[in-house]
Amino acid sequence: YKLANKSKIDKLLNINKKDFQLSNISDELKTFKNNLNKLSSSNIKKMKSEISNIVIDDILEECIIIIIDKCISEPSYIDLYLVVLKDILDKNVLDIRYIINDKIKTIFTAIIEDDELSEYDKLCNINKRLDNSVGLCILIVKLEQNFIIKYYIKNTIDRFLSTLDISNTELCDKSIASLYTIFTLLDPRFIIVYEDKLQEIKNQDIGKKNKFKIMDIFDLKK
Repeated sequence: YKLANKSKIDKLLNINKKDFQLSNISDELKTFKNNLNKLSSSNIKKMKSEISNIVIDDILEECIIIIIDKCISEPSYIDLYLVVLKDILDKNVLDIRYIINDKIKTIFTAIIEDDELSEYDKLCNINKRLDNSVGLCILIVKLEQNFIIKYYIKNTIDRFLSTLDISNTELCDKSIASLYTIFTLLDPRFIIVYEDKLQEIKNQDIGKKNKFKIMDIFDLKK
């Protein structure tokens, strides 16, 4: 699922970065991004077609990456973005797994340590990666529920759990709360799969609040 042209994929992966110049984006992409920002539950039925009709072959991959990035960074709006994504994929043929694979690799293996960064900046980067990993997990669950991809959920949760840091109280609190959110979206059978791992986390020094949150995850089986 890789693009043959590396320069093209580099452009696609950087299109949402702050230093990417809008002057390098086509008018169609500018309109696409602007319309995405206008989405709401009250206008989604009207806007989804307006947005998807903007997408032509030349900008298809760019548009898909923009939507996926917004799903990851703005998970509270993910259901709206997925309506648009499904409409685009209904009208265009594209296997998006190579994009998802790249996001998984980038987010879960991002290098945090940098000697030139202050401790505050390092913590900000760690928080950003945690936010992105949560957004990615939610996105993958939603993509599977909408039959856009399959067989990704377990691998993604495994990766999320492998990055769990209980040494930092703030990050631990945020991670456990996020884990609960992810499991509320899943079939309860997934909790059985991860019961031993969750119990292992609960048995560690994670504080009473987080122990109760793990118990809340167990209760989701009922």
